[in-house]
Amino acid sequence: MFWPDDYLSRVARQIRVTRIRGPLIAELRDHMLLQKADYLSEGLSEAEAERRTSEDMGDALLVGGALDAAHRPKSQWRGLGLAALIMLLGLGLQFWCETLAGCAPLPVFGSPNLIGAAAAVAALALFAFTDYTLWVRWSLPACIVWLAMTAQRLWIWVAFDQGPLTGPGMRFLLSPLLLLAVPQVLAVAIPTVTALLACRLRGRGWNALALCMLPTLAIMLLSWLHRNSGYEPAACMLMAAISLVALALAVAQGFFKVRRAPAMAVLGLLAALALGFCAWRAVPDVAAQTGPDGPAELVRRLLAGSRIVGSGTTISQIDAVFPGFLDGYATHEYLFPAVVALCGWLPFAALLTGLAGLLAWCWRRFTRLENRMGGLLGQAATLTLAVQTALYLPASFGLISQQLCLPLLGNGSTMLVVDAALVGVMLGVLRGQSLPEAPLTQRHPKHAVMG
Repeated sequence: MFWPDDYLSRVARQIRVTRIRGPLIAELRDHMLLQKADYLSEGLSEAEAERRTSEDMGDALLVGGALDAAHRPKSQWRGLGLAALIMLLGLGLQFWCETLAGCAPLPVFGSPNLIGAAAAVAALALFAFTDYTLWVRWSLPACIVWLAMTAQRLWIWVAFDQGPLTGPGMRFLLSPLLLLAVPQVLAVAIPTVTALLACRLRGRGWNALALCMLPTLAIMLLSWLHRNSGYEPAACMLMAAISLVALALAVAQGFFKVRRAPAMAVLGLLAALALGFCAWRAVPDVAAQTGPDGPAELVRRLLAGSRIVGSGTTISQIDAVFPGFLDGYATHEYLFPAVVALCGWLPFAALLTGLAGLLAWCWRRFTRLENRMGGLLGQAATLTLAVQTALYLPASFGLISQQLCLPLLGNGSTMLVVDAALVGVMLGVLRGQSLPEAPLTQRHPKHAVMG
């Protein structure tokens, strides 16, 4: 056995995080070999130099325990509990509004909302307590699944908009599982999927960059084909622009072996096209929403008697001004007006400030991470949630139309599960922030001991 292997194997068995074990053992090996060389240069025999080096290193169990404590993932129980509390708050708000409106609470706590909420909690915990490099390794299959869902949506578009489709094919298209993959849900996942692909293909050239752009181009195509439908293509295009921003961050940080100026120019051009499409769709949409009989006017009438704190509006007044306002839609489409009408402007300002502060804090944490892979994933997820919040604010007051829920405050829908997974990714990155960036395939020195 090579001289340091016995000592290093005992140290390695104390380090529980597999990803960091190899680099730490390699670093210890180099240190021991340099120390032995110093003793040999002083005239000591080889056996004596090895003995003195082992003594200088200290007890293997103590050294391994100290390294394990220093590089152990940090617990994120507070973040996990906060996210779960926000999801419960969303279901509670909907239950409260439906109770005030005299609706049966079964749709909230029965199927499928309760099932969706349970799936969201499971997704949150799964991504939060799993080493995020595992999801980087599985990013290519995830991208293939995502593209298959996008192709399925294109198929539905052909079936409904371009011609009739009946029989078994229609039943397959309308299956509950496939209908979960609506365009806005697919769009919310794009930035993080793109960041995972960038981490998986880092160190490669233009082909890898083009592959990372493929999901974004697919959702842009889907949004363009759905431009005259009710699937909110403007919101999907905006998420595509955020995905291109995440890819630009990867290029700026040297993830790809490409010339940065041309790559940034291509990404900037595509982002400008996506934003231009959003503006083109937004102008007539805002005009329709803010018309005399549009949702914005109804919300304005609803909030006419609102107070700073407390309710200035009765349930009968709400029903008279906005029929069906509290009938299962408060936490999905009109949460902010519901908070203002029933609680006052000050609680609404506190809620909005809290959301903005939380997102700003997350962005600051991820931009300062030394681990580039984790930082990119966290930035992509934070940008996604920030855009959802920014879109939901005017939409909730009836100024624009879109189908993106407020992050984590949904009503048990598929969007809630996707948002919970994004928050789980963010918590997983923060959990492993003390670990240095590791290659996807570890290449250990010839004599490294993995334990």
